Amino acid sequence: MTAANPMCRRDFLRLGGVALAGAAALPWVLDACGGTAAPASTAVGSASAKGSVLPAYVPFQGPKPDLAALPNGTPPGFLNYPQHAVKSVASPPGKGGAINALAFTLFAPPPPVDQNPAWQQVNKELNATVSMTVVPVADYFTRVAATIAGGDLPDIFVMSALGSTIQGEPQFLQQSAADLTPYLAGDGIKAYPNLANLPSYVWPSAIFGGHIYKVPSPVGGRTGPALHTKQKLLDDAGVNVPFKNIDEFTQALKALRIPGKQYGIGWNPLQWFQQVFGAPNDWQEQGGKLTKDIETPEFKAAVAYVRSIWDQQLMHPDSPGLNRSTGAQAWYRGEYAFLLNAFTAWQFAWTSAVAQDPAFKPRITPVFSHDGTSPPVYYLGTGASSLSVIKKSTPDREQELLGVLNYIAAPFGTTEQLLLTYGVKDVDFTVDAKGNPHSTKKGTADVSVPWYRLANYPDVLFAPDLADFVQVTHQAENDALSHGIPSPVAGLYSKTYAEKSAVLNQQLTDGLAQIVFGRQPVSSLDGLVQSWRSGGGDQIRAEYQQALQNSTK
Repeated sequence: MTAANPMCRRDFLRLGGVALAGAAALPWVLDACGGTAAPASTAVGSASAKGSVLPAYVPFQGPKPDLAALPNGTPPGFLNYPQHAVKSVASPPGKGGAINALAFTLFAPPPPVDQNPAWQQVNKELNATVSMTVVPVADYFTRVAATIAGGDLPDIFVMSALGSTIQGEPQFLQQSAADLTPYLAGDGIKAYPNLANLPSYVWPSAIFGGHIYKVPSPVGGRTGPALHTKQKLLDDAGVNVPFKNIDEFTQALKALRIPGKQYGIGWNPLQWFQQVFGAPNDWQEQGGKLTKDIETPEFKAAVAYVRSIWDQQLMHPDSPGLNRSTGAQAWYRGEYAFLLNAFTAWQFAWTSAVAQDPAFKPRITPVFSHDGTSPPVYYLGTGASSLSVIKKSTPDREQELLGVLNYIAAPFGTTEQLLLTYGVKDVDFTVDAKGNPHSTKKGTADVSVPWYRLANYPDVLFAPDLADFVQVTHQAENDALSHGIPSPVAGLYSKTYAEKSAVLNQQLTDGLAQIVFGRQPVSSLDGLVQSWRSGGGDQIRAEYQQALQNSTK
């Protein structure tokens, strides 16, 4: 994650003191900022299709970071904001007309444009009157389906995010979405340098049948789960990290336990232990054949382990009833040391934790394997946290709208990014002695326009108010991403998944909770797997296998 990415930063600004941790997604985590912790099998495209049309990667030659970006995807880190922001868009991309967009928010809608100086300034720099319909996330994908069905499409809208799919997605893309291939494939993307700055791993999910139909937003899309840790409790209990194996971790839970007061872990940490026991990332592919994670012995071992620490009373006793907010609040209060969350929620978690306890010492526990000899496993995300489409139109109009997205994707350290993230100086933000911007109360609201859902720049670590945050997070992401494994179905489409995943995933989530919290035996996992298979899982498998086969032709 970029713990300090603009998407999350704006969301954090809106949250204030409200607790926020991961939300439930199969199996357990969906981060607070909109990226999935485990790659959702939602994107349309194929690995082979990307080869001939994959956009060129031309990294932005911007200010030098204090901590360099690493080849595994670890983002650069800045201890202070660059002193001299540069302009990345030479001339306004708009042609003076109206542009309408549709995006979602996790929070209250922004002030309307006539009351929003930041929005007004963005429109001025775009040379366009951009209106944006902002829909609460709970209603968004129903709204998208209704919009598509009605045929009155906005010029630009977020089509995929938070692990979403729409039914009939391939047909919709081919019939109604602009084919961006002529503009973005290969060196063509160099006409849109801020989009060319997006790393290559974000583009496969934007490609279907050899054509680019979407513009990806990369922020937080590379990382997945994280074990948020109150290191102060570990230090007090004499617990050392990193852990060598699962036995050491279990001993740590025992050392941390103070009955009725403090526990080692809380909420539901199953996804973390799926990694520890080496379960596949969503699916396992061998010779073109797919095995779902829940079908593997490694997954069953993870379930059995979580059940065992529950039975030993090493988990917080309220865990079955905790949700993302109450689970985070209990962690902030120090009721347990380890909380499964997501990297994309990390900056907010750190901020909230030290506000409650300045000696909290937030950390991310490094990944480890159960036996200490197998290579550790970390679940990579799909690369894109959201994907936007442009309505099919004339080439001139499509290129104008791509220019707008190119502006919105302006990199960290540019005048455009400063405006989009912080608003208008001396109205929406002030600058401290080190040149770091700080939002005013008005600015917090003004910059909540979700431009970043439509497009964004690659992850950057920046949090000048949090001591050690950049250094700690840079190391933690490097550790995780060094052991990353992708999902073999990332970038593939399954019609049945689009139609049935919500129900199937909820059934699994509920059934697994029954097992790990002692209400059903571990052996009942076999019945859950069979129900998943007969309820659509086997059909999903067949469709993905066919898509894999097609992708190799």
